[in-house]
Formats: sequence, structure tokens, C-alpha cells
Amino acid sequence: MLVPATVASSQRCGEAVNLPELQAILGGDDERLVAWDQLYRACAIGGEALRTTLRELEGNAARPAGVRAEAAACLARLGEDSALAPVIRGLETTRLPTLYIAALARANTRASTAALINYMSDKQDDPSRIVDFGDASEDPIYDGLRALERQFPDGPTSQPVRQPLASVIREWQTWLASDAAHGRAPRIESRVANNPYDRCLARLAEWGFPDALLGLNARDTSGSLANLFRELAHTDLESFEQPYLPGEEARTILAQRGDEREFRRIVATLRTSQYIGALAALEYIGGLNSVGAVIASLDLNGFMPGMTGAQRDEEGRRYRAYAFGTLSKMVKHPPVPETADANSENVARWQTWWAAGPAESVLAPPRRPVP
Repeated sequence: MLVPATVASSQRCGEAVNLPELQAILGGDDERLVAWDQLYRACAIGGEALRTTLRELEGNAARPAGVRAEAAACLARLGEDSALAPVIRGLETTRLPTLYIAALARANTRASTAALINYMSDKQDDPSRIVDFGDASEDPIYDGLRALERQFPDGPTSQPVRQPLASVIREWQTWLASDAAHGRAPRIESRVANNPYDRCLARLAEWGFPDALLGLNARDTSGSLANLFRELAHTDLESFEQPYLPGEEARTILAQRGDEREFRRIVATLRTSQYIGALAALEYIGGLNSVGAVIASLDLNGFMPGMTGAQRDEEGRRYRAYAFGTLSKMVKHPPVPETADANSENVARWQTWWAAGPAESVLAPPRRPVP
């Protein structure tokens, strides 16, 4: 399994791509320490400027297999499906092809998707594909299935642990032959203003970096991207390693732009296990309505309906602590410190403060950085 980056990158949209930095990120021989997300971020920011560098990395037999596979995936993202040939060979010939499965999923083209499905079809009757570690085993076909399900949440609604494997694979083969198998992320770059900065943000969003959508929102002073955000609100994509939900970012943007339905959805989420994301969304949206919604939720009425007793009490304390932290960032002079105990007395202080009818002027400006 690839690991999150351990090397920070200074790469940002609007700046020239720092090729020496990219080389430094990829300079180690231990592929477990390679900053995969930094490679992808640099590729998305640099676009065509990195094509030659990526070709050199992909063709350098002295580099670790993981580096070459990731470089090939970046090239495929840039339109070079032919770069996937060695990745597909590695998938077909390696005993445990986890890194090749991951690279093909990140490439996110029709060719890479077809390669994954064909691999599963070819290997389904070969028991030697399963790697036995003694106390556990791993079947790469299920790694491929999980990658496909993350990449295409609207694909076949399969339950591989409950259906025969052959049936599941046939569903994916049928899906691949259908019009629904678009094989790539929604196009965003072609929908934004024709300037390098916005195009860079759009590529980042297409490649699975959610902060870029928020950046596009900050720059869209004319509101011309409203339809794009509405479309993305119903879309889930896969990021460089785990599924990320750009739909969540898009729905937050719609709420920030005044969509009452999306705002109510976020507020309702405060009382669920997804409350951390909801708090972050309300902090981004800002305004008195957001502050009031967080304060109202401190009573814990309807909070975590599936929990009872001590477990619910503990989770309620945890929620209030997070909520106090969020409120302290939204209000210039909060009546309760960020690190205050999450007890009923401090909840009452926030409720009293809200009952006094604060004005917008007491709020801190929402933090909406542009990447």
C-alpha cells in the first residue's frame, strides 16, 4: 500500500513548476517513501511542462517500479494511454500487483479501466493469484474491485462478498461495453476561464484535490461556474489514494452561494457521525446562520440516534469540543475559549451569547484560501 506524502511541496497554481523540486521528491530509492500525492499535484499543476520529465522517469529502469508506474499514470492523465503498457505488463506478471492496480485506477482512462477489468477476468480461475501470508491472504482481484467501485460509484451495484466472483466480473464487463463507462473524471478544465491560473485549479480538481474546487469558487466572482458546481454536487471521484468526494465540496459551495437545501443538509449532518466535515463546511460558509446552527446543535438533541448511554455521552463531549473550536474561529471574541471544557455551563454561555442577537460585525471573516 502506498503511504501519504512525507515531503512538503511548495508547488501552487500560478507559479512555474519547480522541476528540481519534483526530482527531489522522486529522488529516493525506497518507493515506500515517495511522496505520491506531491507527484500528482505537481503533474496537475505543471501539465504539459512535465511531460518530458515524466517520460524520462517512466522509461528509467533504474527507478523503483512504483515511481515508473506513477509517472505512467500521470502521462495517461495527460492523454498518453500508450504509457500504460508497462503498467499493464506489471499487472499481468507480478504476483502481488497492488501498485499497478493503484496506478491504473489513478490514470482513470477508459484504457486503464479496461485493463483492470480484463485482468480480473483473466485471473478469476487462477488460484495462484492469491498470496498467502500465513495468518492472512490477499486476493488482488478484490483490490481491483475496490478500486473500480471507488472510481465509479455509479457503476455496477455489486456486492462481491455475497455474489459469485464470476458474476461480479461479468457485471463490470457489461458495464464497460455500455455508454455509462466514460472511464474518466468529469471535465472541468474546459469549463473555466481561459487563463493559466483557473486552468491549473481545474486540473487539480479533475485529478482529485478538493481544495482546488474551493479555489475556483473564490475566483468565480461572476457566478459563471454555478452550473458546473451543481453538476459536481452529484459526482464522486477518486483521489490519488483514497476516494474523495468532490460532491461534498461542490455542495458546500452551493450552500455558501445561498442554496437553502444544501445548507439544511449540512446542518442536519452535525448530528451524525460525519459532524467534523459538517463543522468545517459551516466554518467555510460563515455568516450568522452558520454560527447559529452550530450553537443550536450544542444541545445534542437528536445527536447520534444510534448511540445510547455512556457511548453517546462521550461522543457528545467530543462533538462539543470540536464545535467550540469551530465557533472560536468564526467569532472575533468568543464568549467561551476554544479549549474550554465541553460542559453544560459553557454550552449555556454560547446559548446566552446567541440569544442576545449578535450582529454580523462580531464574526471573523471566513477563511477561504485559494490554493
